[in-house]
Amino acid sequence: MSKSVDEIKRNYIAGCVRAFLEGKQTINWVMAFIRGHRLPRPILEAILTSAHPDAHPARYEELLSTCRNKGLL
Repeated sequence: MSKSVDEIKRNYIAGCVRAFLEGKQTINWVMAFIRGHRLPRPILEAILTSAHPDAHPARYEELLSTCRNKGLL
């Protein structure tokens, strides 16, 4: 069964968020993808919530703060 476009976007952004939280990418890099894909707020919140348990606390807070400042959360 093929995936929907929304599911593909969600998985892609989740991977970008993981890359940032693991220290592989910068905040500007991950924010470019988050803004570019224009996910609905509940989906972005779900991605960030699911990433939280494994996240580096400072990077997770930086991502949350940046998303809030940009009006995405």
